[in-house]
Amino acid sequence: MAADPTPDLTPTDREAANDELARLAGRAAPRDPQIPGCLVSFAGMVVLTLTPALGNWVELSPEAGMALFAFAVAALFAGAVVALLGGTLQSRAVRRDAEAAVHSILAYLEGGSDREEAVRAAARLVALAAGPGSRNRPPFRVDEVSRRLGPAGLALVGAVERHRTASGSGMPPIFPGGPEGTGG
Repeated sequence: MAADPTPDLTPTDREAANDELARLAGRAAPRDPQIPGCLVSFAGMVVLTLTPALGNWVELSPEAGMALFAFAVAALFAGAVVALLGGTLQSRAVRRDAEAAVHSILAYLEGGSDREEAVRAAARLVALAAGPGSRNRPPFRVDEVSRRLGPAGLALVGAVERHRTASGSGMPPIFPGGPEGTGG
């Protein structure tokens, strides 16, 4: 028997969504390795740029100059690698969590799990899309997730998003079918 895909949240649903959103808000935000990586690269660029001028102010031996040059080049490349790979690994973890939430919602719609777990999964999906690591855009393709969820799954996610917005989260809608259908 397929689950009732009505978008209205019951008081139990709202409580489950609130619990999940509070649990996720209480977790420490993942550290973004892109920022320290960029700072290390920037420091390497500054040292690399100033090394020739430094020779005018300070007496440097050729060995010390080469060591400073090697350090600057290493910092430039190491920072870039940390920034690029670290951000990719973090995004991959968020996409994996979003995928698990989509599977939970689809399982509920097919009659394979209970509604509370689906509401919690919808809350996770909304929180992941609007989370601290999203930097003005969700870390996964909302349009692809919306397509996979279909109208019934999107109605459930939209209901959780409307509930979150009505609770005063201050977050803009993200999913189509969210508050006043403005998301996406």
